[in-house]
Amino acid sequence: MKENKDLIDRISGSCLTFLVPMSQDKIYKSIVDEARKLVNADAGSVYIKDKREWKKVYASHTSLYKITTRPTGTVQKVFESRKPFIHTDSLITKSHPEYYQLGFKSFIIVPISYGGEIMGVLCLQSKNPNNFTSEETRILTFFCSMAYLSIRKTQLYSEAMEALKTRDLFIAMASHELKTPLTSIHLYIDLLRKKFANSPDNRYVEALSTEVFRLTTFVKDLLQIDLIKKGKLPYRWKEFSLESVIEQAITSFKQTHPWSTVYYKNLIKENVAVKGDFNKLLQVVINLLHNAAKYSERTAPIMLMLQQKGNSICVSIEDRGRGIPKGDISRIFEQYYKATNSVNEGMGLGLYIIKNIIQQHNGNIEVKSVVNRGTKITVVLPKLA
Repeated sequence: MKENKDLIDRISGSCLTFLVPMSQDKIYKSIVDEARKLVNADAGSVYIKDKREWKKVYASHTSLYKITTRPTGTVQKVFESRKPFIHTDSLITKSHPEYYQLGFKSFIIVPISYGGEIMGVLCLQSKNPNNFTSEETRILTFFCSMAYLSIRKTQLYSEAMEALKTRDLFIAMASHELKTPLTSIHLYIDLLRKKFANSPDNRYVEALSTEVFRLTTFVKDLLQIDLIKKGKLPYRWKEFSLESVIEQAITSFKQTHPWSTVYYKNLIKENVAVKGDFNKLLQVVINLLHNAAKYSERTAPIMLMLQQKGNSICVSIEDRGRGIPKGDISRIFEQYYKATNSVNEGMGLGLYIIKNIIQQHNGNIEVKSVVNRGTKITVVLPKLA
């Protein structure tokens, strides 16, 4: 029992190095380095089967890169059988003289596999003719199963990062391409609105206008995401009253949500100014009002409050809607994240953009929410000294 525990401890110690995030090349080097320590090997290399070809992805000695695998060689046999193979001194001189010429008198090949899946082999060489026994085979078999998981994790991470790059490139291109035709559609809708102003068919024009407005909002969000990531989202700084932002936001919101009721209370008696980008903060308040309406009953009231706390000015928007599950609150400002009880519309971009804008203003956002009772979001901005 003690012997098995010592073995597990040794292997676990080696595998701990795999927990550190690494590039693909570094993970292969780490596998060889740790395996050599475990069985006192002098050299080693990792072979990965790429489709039908073998690729030596890492070797601890440059001379090992010159040694190639044969289609029916030992590496291929180990891969097919899923069983380790040990070459002794007598076998090396006959079948692998290239290793013998480098001073190696024994080597072991172990499949890098887990749960029936195999991706390659680990090959270790030693100058000791009797270095590899059944004990080393047992150690390396277990170690290579951990190596498989580590390589696969790194591969999946690389694939995910590549997919994200592709996605972001597609979104950036698509949003730019959609901008021009949407402008034309808006112009045609205005013409149709005038033509059918006194007709019952005007309801179809208004329905079309609502959907185009939603699509335009999505495209604007996507364009902003692209600029935020590039650090090129422009800001036009000036001093102004936050009350003027709120009043304009309520007016704009009522145009798109005429059925909603907003109760506004200003608890600041004096005119307190902030320094920021008027249009960006206007976007923040409008988006928060839109979210409050989206997650509430159609006629449910929305409370908006402006107040001063110390050297900060706070804008609070509170609804009586469905609320946000406790487990989602910490993630709602992540890009593309949507709460588990979210409605279908939207792409999970609005709050991400809002947070970025508030951070640029040296402010922060506070969220309080109870499921089926409502949500209160408070934007805290520094008062102009």
